[in-house]
Amino acid sequence: MCSIPHIRSNRRNILKSGLGACIGDIQVPAPTCADDIAVLANSTADAQGILDIVQHHTSRDLVKINPTKSEAVLYNAKGSNISTLQFEDNDINITNETKHLGIKRNEQNRANISERIRTGRATIYSLLGAGLHVRRGFSPMVAYKLWRTYAVPRSIYGLEVMNLLAKEKDMLELAERKILRQIQGLPNNTANMAVYTLVGAEPIAITLDKNVLTFFMNIVRNSGTIECEILRRQIAFSDQRGKDFINRVEKTLSKYNLKSSSYYIENPLNKIEWKRLVGIKIKEYWKNECHNEKMEKTSLKYIEIQNNPLNEAHNIWKSVKNNSKDVKAGEIKARISTQTYIFQAKRAKFDPKVNPMCTICEQGNEDLEHFILHCKELEQIRSKYCSKIEQTMDEIDTSTYKKIIQQGNLLQLIMDYIFENNIKESQALCIQREKKNISVHTQILYHWKKLSSDWKVYRLSYIQDHSFPNHKLTKEHLDIKSEEHVLRDFQETLSKKISTVTKRPRKLAVFVNPIGGKGKGKQVCDQTVVPVLQLAGIQTDVVVSQRAFHFTEITENYDFNSVDGLVIMGGDGTCSEIINVLMRKRQQEAGVDFNSSSTPLKKMDFPIGVIPTGSACGLARLAHGVMDVMTSVLHIIRGKTDLYNTVGCYNNDTLIGYGIICFGYVLYSDLMYDTDVNYRWMKTFRYLYVPFMRVFLKQFRELEVEITYEYLESRDSGDTTDETKANLKVTETKRITNIIGGTDDLDFEDRPYDKQPAKKDQFFLLDYTMCGKWAMAKHFVNLYQLTQEHLDSVKHFVSFKKIKAVHIRATENNDPNQNEMNLRFNIDGESHQIETPDVYIK
Repeated sequence: MCSIPHIRSNRRNILKSGLGACIGDIQVPAPTCADDIAVLANSTADAQGILDIVQHHTSRDLVKINPTKSEAVLYNAKGSNISTLQFEDNDINITNETKHLGIKRNEQNRANISERIRTGRATIYSLLGAGLHVRRGFSPMVAYKLWRTYAVPRSIYGLEVMNLLAKEKDMLELAERKILRQIQGLPNNTANMAVYTLVGAEPIAITLDKNVLTFFMNIVRNSGTIECEILRRQIAFSDQRGKDFINRVEKTLSKYNLKSSSYYIENPLNKIEWKRLVGIKIKEYWKNECHNEKMEKTSLKYIEIQNNPLNEAHNIWKSVKNNSKDVKAGEIKARISTQTYIFQAKRAKFDPKVNPMCTICEQGNEDLEHFILHCKELEQIRSKYCSKIEQTMDEIDTSTYKKIIQQGNLLQLIMDYIFENNIKESQALCIQREKKNISVHTQILYHWKKLSSDWKVYRLSYIQDHSFPNHKLTKEHLDIKSEEHVLRDFQETLSKKISTVTKRPRKLAVFVNPIGGKGKGKQVCDQTVVPVLQLAGIQTDVVVSQRAFHFTEITENYDFNSVDGLVIMGGDGTCSEIINVLMRKRQQEAGVDFNSSSTPLKKMDFPIGVIPTGSACGLARLAHGVMDVMTSVLHIIRGKTDLYNTVGCYNNDTLIGYGIICFGYVLYSDLMYDTDVNYRWMKTFRYLYVPFMRVFLKQFRELEVEITYEYLESRDSGDTTDETKANLKVTETKRITNIIGGTDDLDFEDRPYDKQPAKKDQFFLLDYTMCGKWAMAKHFVNLYQLTQEHLDSVKHFVSFKKIKAVHIRATENNDPNQNEMNLRFNIDGESHQIETPDVYIK
């Protein structure tokens, strides 16, 4: 075999020549991949003939090939000699081993497993070094992820196409188990099942089988190719004892209880279906293997196999945080659970000179039960945790803890609380309200999802809060094992609490903008939002917009009485469009002229949820403190509603629009006009370029305005006597460069975002005078999270006010060349054209 750079036309010419190797009547003289071609021949003459064909066509096409990079390997030909092969009058090197497509090929066509193992070990040591051992305080979960991601692929690359011996697979598994024991701090006598399941590891043999099955289906799906024809021939002519690829495939299919290869050749599955089917079968196989080994090994009596031992770590390591103290404690727990922690009683069995007496209390033989439950010197520490367990169980059933003590199951409960003999106690311990601070009344997503046919395993989903400043919520789950009647009683209790305590909606309308942001709104809706809402028992009516302003028509005609709320999936533009229609409808229903700036706005009491899938999602950030899809969905499931301000913007007693986030004038309206109109072709990059251009490359323009501020209460005192009422409306004339207003009341004592504003009927306003470019740029960076300290630092050019209304009117002392720009007003990022430079916001 010689590897030479591939020229696409060469392969056709080689096939026409009839030279080279054949499998039956299938020609395989030159398998190709990308720019490589491997020449296969049964004789020196054929190989030389193929090289001459390549040389002729490359010379004709003026392509230069370096023959020194080509090598030849003689397969399975002991005692035979091969004459010299030449290319362009240069001898091709004949060697015992060469690398083709990253796979080393030798004379025996065998993989050098020892070298593969060294490669994997060198990879993980280069990443972790001394941190590879658990006693260095490095989390086994992280270490295994690195091993799985970087070391395993390098160790087994290309092995799916090679015929491995059983002992070679054993060598790979042995090397992997050694690494897994090392990262968990487990001794060599630990049961193999525990080594894998504690960290949720996938055995390397299973990974190889997955690669073989994936490679097989990739060939099958490409019918008509040479590879598929060879596969069909192997099915027809190979015997069960042969070393052909199809025999390995058949053994692997049979191992995981899949149908025969001949069935899949006639009925190929697509990539997703095959991956899902193989994944399910492998999980079933490995779970059965784990249970079988658990039955055989007495050292595993205190470890319960998790529902998915592949890629799901046991609670021993799952509950450990990534710090040295917790990791070292987890190592001890893992060794105690696997009964590889050496107590005095075990030492005495192997050495008669050793006293089995407990060296701490000297009142009994030191074994696992004595150490955990009976040692008097440890009673003070033990009682603190046992009382927590008892208290947690008594919240559900006061007889549970006593029953455990009577049955002698306390040690088992402490070692592994999901043990199937634990009945009602599993409910409390799995939920772990003490540890996770979960309120069962409001946080349960859904009651149950059945995982097994024996009605003993259920999955309970719940919402997990994360502390500030993360603000995120995540969907977690707990697998609970117990008796059927106990689980059903627990389910009924939760159902009653959820229905009576929470305000969870039953049906929601979901309006989706499919092209906002990265254009994945519909995909996110189908794959994330709707499944999670259905998990919580919430029905959905999904409506997808088809064109610009389509939501205006939909909102005007939609029957909102048929749903409990509305979910908007998009950006601020989508939210603004929909909420503006809803606000107009609300004013009309109340008999209010929505164009009148003097009439108070009527509150909209219909709940609206926002899921950020657009380019800018300020409303989602304001409501949830973070722009995260899952967090937004889980807030909606909770059912809690908050009030947020909406401002009405008017020009000449005509409604411009309602603002739900912010509004702006002068610099802000110019900037957003460029972003939306002039530079929209730049897509998301425009959000960086336009602010940079407006701040640094252009001069700030000034506008003289007369501003009337209307305050909610006197700025001097809290009373509203006749003397102070005049102080509620103040008019100033000033030259400004920018105006920005936000709909929420920035009460800094109540920040951050998830805190509610102190007053719901006022908003904040920032008006700017001339300043330096760098000062303006630094201020814009801080606009998302304004603080009192920042406003104090920019008070020389930024005026901050909290008001209930403002009237802004441009005077006649302005540049007439700017008249067109003065007629631009921005609400929630959307540019609006006004008739005169005179706006009123309330």
